[in-house]
Amino acid sequence: MEGKTIVKSLELENGYHLLGLDDDTVALVKVVSLSIQKEELLELLGEEDEPEAEATKKEKEKKKSAPVEEETDEAEDDSYTWDDLKEMDFEELKDLVKDNDLDTDPTDFDEDDEAEVIAFRKEIAEEIEIEIPEEDEEDEEDSEPEAEPEAEDDSYTWDDLKEMDFEELEELCDEQNLDTDPTDFDEDENGDEEKLRRHIAKELGITPPKAKKKKK
Repeated sequence: MEGKTIVKSLELENGYHLLGLDDDTVALVKVVSLSIQKEELLELLGEEDEPEAEATKKEKEKKKSAPVEEETDEAEDDSYTWDDLKEMDFEELKDLVKDNDLDTDPTDFDEDDEAEVIAFRKEIAEEIEIEIPEEDEEDEEDSEPEAEPEAEDDSYTWDDLKEMDFEELEELCDEQNLDTDPTDFDEDENGDEEKLRRHIAKELGITPPKAKKKKK
């Protein structure tokens, strides 16, 4: 309708007007009330208020990014499990105590003693309320080193041999894997037990006292 002049106007229903133009054409238009809200006018024209559209766009982007932030927060969960503690060595356990301001004192435990490291780990678990599985409790109890029995002194003296009878001397030959053969000596033969004792002493590197000469 640009460049044309309205020569006649006929008001119809619902706000429509029939316009007669100077080129003998007719146009049907709807007259909008001046009291109409800006939002309604934009909606009628199929347009958006640019500032509002930009704000809506930013709001949508904000909502869209919100779940990602929540997932990130969940990923930064600092909770630990017993398996986490089991994988840590002494130094890592010390760092854990320091980072979380725990009351457990690493200096109370010996880094070089496996049983102490296990006790350190268990005390941390108790402080941060981690439940230790029963099977791990049992395994750790079994892993505690038992006191090693004192090594028996395998060295013998002539006095030790003198206190042994024939059967005990036989057992000594077996235990020490000696070359001396007790069957070469007669248990019931007077003096054979002493001979066996001296042979054993010689093989063990024991110097027996010289035999006393019998008085005539």
